[in-house]
Amino acid sequence: MAAAALLSGCVSTDTNSHPRTEAVTSAITQPLADLNLKRKDIPLILQQAAASPYAPPKSPACADLTAAIAELDAVLGADVDTPKVSVKRTQQVRQLAGAAMIDAVSAEATGWMPARGVIRYVSGADAHTKVVAKAVLAGAVRRGYLKGVAVDRGCIPLAPAPPPTPTAAQPQPPPPSGKAPA
Repeated sequence: MAAAALLSGCVSTDTNSHPRTEAVTSAITQPLADLNLKRKDIPLILQQAAASPYAPPKSPACADLTAAIAELDAVLGADVDTPKVSVKRTQQVRQLAGAAMIDAVSAEATGWMPARGVIRYVSGADAHTKVVAKAVLAGAVRRGYLKGVAVDRGCIPLAPAPPPTPTAAQPQPPPPSGKAPA
């Protein structure tokens, strides 16, 4: 418990912090989350989506539909149809190194906790994680629904189809030789 109290002082209240800083803070304070002493708040828009993902839009106006989609994008991050930004190789290496560092910090912060899964279950942290995951899924469903309504009303263009996935080369039959098989 003393470690949890010390770690709670590390939690930043700065809402404009860098995503990597937030990830490190989350990794360091993971034991508090495992003990259900620190909970991830569910944004109101995701709570509403979880309550009724297919509710008709509040307003059929294109501006209101695109604003609702943008609000969900801000909470959920990029959608699957968002064009990917090309990233330089050095930036990819930095991102991978940062992710590995955050994973290492998280492993160190939680590695000392015996029977972590049992602790998460008993403390209610596991149940809360499932509620958050369901809200995020409902938000993604709501965004897809609103995008469908917006496309149907001509507010936004239909997202282009993704390029075909390359498949393994299929063996080609030999060309006909003009001779009958022997």
